[in-house]
Amino acid sequence: MTTSSRLFFIDNIRWLMIIFVVMTHAAVTYSNLGMWYYIEPAKHDIVSLAFFGIYQSFTQAYSMGLLFLIAGYFVPGSFDRKGFSKFLSDRAMRLGIPTLIYMLFINTTINYYLLAFEWSTTRSAVWQFFLDYIQSLDFLSGSGPMWFALSLLIFSAAYAVFRLLLRDPESPRPEEELPGHLAVAGLALFIAAFAFSIRLVQPIGSSIMNMQLGYFSQYIVLFTVGIIASRKNWLVRIPYSFGMIWFKAA
Repeated sequence: MTTSSRLFFIDNIRWLMIIFVVMTHAAVTYSNLGMWYYIEPAKHDIVSLAFFGIYQSFTQAYSMGLLFLIAGYFVPGSFDRKGFSKFLSDRAMRLGIPTLIYMLFINTTINYYLLAFEWSTTRSAVWQFFLDYIQSLDFLSGSGPMWFALSLLIFSAAYAVFRLLLRDPESPRPEEELPGHLAVAGLALFIAAFAFSIRLVQPIGSSIMNMQLGYFSQYIVLFTVGIIASRKNWLVRIPYSFGMIWFKAA
């Protein structure tokens, strides 16, 4: 398979991770573990609570990071084809506009509907609620599950600026030596140390503009790894035996 061929295994990983993410949000709804629009007020026995906790924790540990890695993998080629302006305008169209629509309209509608379960008095008119929502700038934190698209837009813009400042285009190195086991272990330790430092000031459960920065060490690092993997053609050259060792370790 050449680097220009469609990587079907990436398609499979992507849709599988998306299914897991949907399942995780459903689990948050019924487990009382995590943040979501609606939490079912149910009491669980210790077995059910442990099941929810283990599933949500392990899924959170890798799913979104893997999606950021995949996203990063396709960024260099897109920038090469389109250039700075076209790349940014395309990303703004694909990621920014859907996110803005969600923040302004979909999130507003959901919250207005959910207030019916919380307010003891009559709700304000929907137009008044929408106006207050915009004027208070609360919509800036209303990205909901679209935080991924917003984050990816920010990461992509940072990459575009980096390429612009770099001036000389990056040269693909498709035959460069693959990283070894020590590199993978070192990457995991670096992500952990990076996460620890962030969580000293932004612990899990806190967020800025609906982005939980406590998890972003993994997202930033793996997005960068995806970019490097693209330039060095890692994903199609990883030996099966190498992958199975880390699969079993995980």
